[in-house]
Amino acid sequence: MRTTQTVAATTRWTPAILSRLAGLSILGAALGELLYTGFISPPLGPPEPSSDQILSWVASNQQVLLFQFIIGYVAILFAVFIFLLVQLCGARGVLANLAYMGVVAWFAMSLTAFGLYLGLWTFIQRGGSGQDVVALYTMGESAEAFAHAGEMALGLSAASVSAIALKSHSLPRWLIVLGLLTGFEQLFTNIAFASFPAFSTTSVVFTPGTFARVLDISLVLVWFIVIGIYLLVKPIRGIPKTQP
Repeated sequence: MRTTQTVAATTRWTPAILSRLAGLSILGAALGELLYTGFISPPLGPPEPSSDQILSWVASNQQVLLFQFIIGYVAILFAVFIFLLVQLCGARGVLANLAYMGVVAWFAMSLTAFGLYLGLWTFIQRGGSGQDVVALYTMGESAEAFAHAGEMALGLSAASVSAIALKSHSLPRWLIVLGLLTGFEQLFTNIAFASFPAFSTTSVVFTPGTFARVLDISLVLVWFIVIGIYLLVKPIRGIPKTQP
C-alpha cells in the first residue's frame, strides 16, 4: 500500500507539471519586476534624482518605503524557477551549485535593500530630515545598489542554468542563447558602467554605461517572459540522466 501511494504521489508531479510551475514562477517574477519598476521603486535615472527630488519623493511616499519587500518576493520566485529548471535538466555538480549560489546572493541582496529602506522609514518617523534622509536613501537605494550588485548574482544563475540546458538539450538552442546572452550581460555590465559612468541630475548622459543600464532591465524582462511562456506552452516532458 505504501509503495502504491508513493508511486501515485510521484506521478502527479510529472516533468510537464514541474516545467509549467517553473514557467509560472518566472512569469510571476517578471510581473513583480514590472510592478516594482512602475509603481514602487524610488525615482530611476537617467537623469538621476537630485537631493531636493529625493526629499520631495520620500516626504510624499513614506508608505511606499514599506513595500520595497516586493523585490524579495521576486527573488523567491526566481529561486523556485532556477531550482525547478536545474532539476528538470537533471543537473548536479559545479554548474548547478553556481546557479544556486546566484539565487542565494540575489535573495540576500534583496532583503538587505529592504532592510535599509525600512531603516530609512523608521528614521523619518523619529523626526529625521534633511541631508541625513538623502544619505540613508542613497545607501539603501535598491534602484541602484540592488540593480548593480544584484545583476552579477542574477547573471551567474542565468548563465549557469542556460549552460545546463545546453548540455542536457532540455531547451531549444535559440532560448539557450538568449539565456546565455542575458547571463553574461548581467555578469559583465558593471565593467561598462565603471568604465563609462553615466550620472547626472540634470540630463541624460549618453555613454556605453547608459546603454548598459537600459540593456540590463530589457534583457532580463525579455528572458523572463519568453522562457516563462515557452515552458507553459512546450513544457519539458522528460528529465535526462543526471549530469555530472
